Amino acid sequence: MATNMFHPSFMAGISDLFFQHTCTIQKETPGTMDGAGQYSSSTWANDQTDVPCVFYYLSPFARFDMHNMTITEETLIVVLPSSVTIAESGYRIVSTIPGFIGTYSIVKLRGEDMGNWIATLEKVIDP
Repeated sequence: MATNMFHPSFMAGISDLFFQHTCTIQKETPGTMDGAGQYSSSTWANDQTDVPCVFYYLSPFARFDMHNMTITEETLIVVLPSSVTIAESGYRIVSTIPGFIGTYSIVKLRGEDMGNWIATLEKVIDP
């Protein structure tokens, strides 16, 4: 599992020059209803490309829950600059960075004190 040890409180105070990854932000176009009342599938298209960002895991380790007998990977986070347009719904993140390759839905999005966006991600499509 790839790890990036930068913490969001550290990342909040630095400029875009220090963001070491890039990603693509996709935006959803909802499906439309036809004459028979059937909805077409929504589509996704690139909205913002080559966005400076940084991916990291809260912890490099997976957790084993003895009670439920399950293994949970730690949460993947991405930090994005304040200049991007993004929301929890209708947007997703695509990464081609080794260790973080995939397409991710945004589980939680919040603004950092210095204006950066911090998003909790969940993979939706395997590379």
